[in-house]
Amino acid sequence: ASGALNQLTGQVRSAADTVFNFIRSYGNQVTEFYFGADEEVFATSTGRSLQAVDPNDILGPAGVGDGRHLTVNESLDYTIRFENTADATAPAQNVFITQTLDTELDFNTYQLEEFGFGRLRFSVPEGKNSFRTLVDLREEHGVLVRVSADIDQTTGIIRWIFETQDPETGAAPADPLAGFLPPNVIPGDGEGFVRYSIRPKADLVSGDRLDAEASIVFDVNEAIATPPIFNTIDAGAPVALMNALPNSVPTDTFTVAWSGSDEPGGAGIAFYDVFVSEDGGDFELLLERTTATSVEFTGQSGSNYQFIAVATDLVGHRQEFPAVAQAATTVEAAEGVATLLNGNLIIIGTSRNDRIEVLRDRRDSSVVKVKLNGRSLGSFAPTGLIRVEALAGNDRVTIDSRIEINAIIDGGEGNDRLEAGGGNDILMGGPGNDTLLAKAGNNQLFGGDGQDELTAGRGNDELFGESGDDVMRGDRGADLLDGGPGRDLIFAGRDGDTVFGGDGDDIIHGGRGNDFVDAGPGNDSIFDDHGDDILLGGDGDDLIIDLRGNNILLGGAGNDVILGGRGRDLIIGGTGRDLLFGGDDEDLLIGGTTDFDNDHQALQLVLSEWTRGTPHHQRKQNILNGKGKLRGTGIRLTSQTVHDDNDRDLLIGGCDLDLIFAGALDDVLN
Repeated sequence: ASGALNQLTGQVRSAADTVFNFIRSYGNQVTEFYFGADEEVFATSTGRSLQAVDPNDILGPAGVGDGRHLTVNESLDYTIRFENTADATAPAQNVFITQTLDTELDFNTYQLEEFGFGRLRFSVPEGKNSFRTLVDLREEHGVLVRVSADIDQTTGIIRWIFETQDPETGAAPADPLAGFLPPNVIPGDGEGFVRYSIRPKADLVSGDRLDAEASIVFDVNEAIATPPIFNTIDAGAPVALMNALPNSVPTDTFTVAWSGSDEPGGAGIAFYDVFVSEDGGDFELLLERTTATSVEFTGQSGSNYQFIAVATDLVGHRQEFPAVAQAATTVEAAEGVATLLNGNLIIIGTSRNDRIEVLRDRRDSSVVKVKLNGRSLGSFAPTGLIRVEALAGNDRVTIDSRIEINAIIDGGEGNDRLEAGGGNDILMGGPGNDTLLAKAGNNQLFGGDGQDELTAGRGNDELFGESGDDVMRGDRGADLLDGGPGRDLIFAGRDGDTVFGGDGDDIIHGGRGNDFVDAGPGNDSIFDDHGDDILLGGDGDDLIIDLRGNNILLGGAGNDVILGGRGRDLIIGGTGRDLLFGGDDEDLLIGGTTDFDNDHQALQLVLSEWTRGTPHHQRKQNILNGKGKLRGTGIRLTSQTVHDDNDRDLLIGGCDLDLIFAGALDDVLN
């Protein structure tokens, strides 16, 4: 019986081989076939074509950049994908994959990884470069699939073969519609892949190229080549060098620059790490992973600096840390001095960009230490004052806030930053855009020429912006802020401050206290905050906005807009075409001028009567007749003391009972 079975099996295999060879010989000429009762092969050239269709590609390492650069130390993964497209008319029975490996690859490191088709995925045992297995698809497709893979170590040709077998005969299926890879109607069902890994040869150099292209044959179709891919080797590290520096530099801030390049054929530089050593010390990181090629470095007077740049390329190769510095220079020692003269501490800087520090000694509060650009100028016990002459340059002068000795600081030319100590100090910015900061004590700050920023401290300070467009800020204490010529921005502080805008179109913000503000000539804007304030617009077309409080608002000469807020205000337009709005509460509105416009005490008496708690009609009569708080002062508002400016004003009373004095040309809305 077994002999008869073996004979039958051999006949079936022979018939299957005949069919398979026939199909491979005639390709698409055979459009339909089947086995008859006597296992004869019938074929016809008419009818619907039964054919598997094969798009495919190969995927390799992404690499870096347009050259898809890699290192020689990487294991490279490749995946060859194939698909029986959805428009195919038959499943694929046999798939043949071949690829000639690039000669720059080490064939001895070739290793099979995995393969799959449809929803199935199989891992190849580790370390295999050849492999054979049988996949049971009887439940899914009624077939078996013989999978084999190997490599020719001499030629570098690798092969993967997928062969469909009839489970009964072990030969190719007689049914042309029986196969392991159906058309990909449902995405994924008709797709397959193989994956392997391999390493480049160890002796490759930068610029060597690895090409990869596979060939795939479905059944008896023509071979289809995958789109070719490639990678480029980057075998070595890049090199960075610092640009040369002079033996010495005259200022403590100077430019440090560097450059670098990858070796020919490499991927290119990704970033630099820059290191600095001070006075022979250890190298410390100055810039990390930077793509810049220069930096402005600030050192200390008299110190020596050494620099090193280390490059890293796009594939991760890092330059070895150099054994010696690539560039070095010394910051010339400053000639500044500090000395005691008749109990006064005199400190003189340099004509360069200085950093002058006056610090209180930790052990003895009567002793101060002086540093110039990080270099000690000595310790002193002054009994008089401290005077600092910073001279030219962009200087920074700081006096410890715990030092209560009075100080005078002169920044000189340049953009300086001057910080007062704990005494009653005088700060002078000089020419340049300066920053002056008061701390404790009653200080005087003079901005000088330029666009300066002056900030008051905790005492009763006086701030003078002088020429230029300045920014000034009050703080605690009764401060004086005088903008001087220029377009200034002024902020009053927490307590009752006095503010003068000076010439120019200024913006002034009142603070929380009872402030006096005189904007001066120019088209100014005044914004009141808390407190009972006196706000004078001065000459020019001014905007005065009162938020709250019982305030005196005078527009002065010019076409002004004055808006009262919460509280009982005295609003006087002055000369010009003015718009006056009373706002909330009972206000006094005067379109023209009065005899008392320059007598602020008289105006305060009028406002004090107007803000009394007596009825409106009584306060009105007292103001018109000089009674109440005005009794005996000679102050009253009548046609003899209130004057029409002969300009057309608009006076709007607001939300409560107001007293309005309007001229013949004025419009009144109450």
